Amino acid sequence: MSTDTEAVLTGLKKYTNYTVQVLAFTNGGDGVKSTELSSTTEQDIPGPPSSVKPLAMSEDSILVSWKAPDEPNGIVVQYTVYIKVIFQTISLAVEYGKFHIFFHISQELDRSRDTAPKSHKVNALQMSHQVDNLNRKSRYEFWVTASTVIGEGPASVKVGETFNSKSVAGGGEEE
Repeated sequence: MSTDTEAVLTGLKKYTNYTVQVLAFTNGGDGVKSTELSSTTEQDIPGPPSSVKPLAMSEDSILVSWKAPDEPNGIVVQYTVYIKVIFQTISLAVEYGKFHIFFHISQELDRSRDTAPKSHKVNALQMSHQVDNLNRKSRYEFWVTASTVIGEGPASVKVGETFNSKSVAGGGEEE
């Protein structure tokens, strides 16, 4: 038997409404139940968005879509879409007398380098974002984060996309 007049509830989910009620009991039976008290646990940073998918929309734009985090842990106030070039081809034309020489230099970029990705903030009601003015000869990596008032959560899985006739929306095999 306990004479405690308080208890700590542990293992509760973040940003979840709980209703509690207490009663005293003795060997003679249960006492009267208290009135119900409801409370919501605090918000925290959200989990990562899921199902991130890039889709080439044109020769220089990609639509990135995603699903809300499985564990929002609060009210998601915005998403951030990150874009990083991981492979690029640079074309260069040189005139040498009567000759026009074209160079195509391709390089895979060092992913461990501290080159900052570009980012775009997106309204929490929006589950996609179109990224424009991309180089069709480059390969890109995309990922998305969600944020609550507490802060930005962890990144989704990184996904890549290139431009080709099969991946452009509405495109198909060239004939």
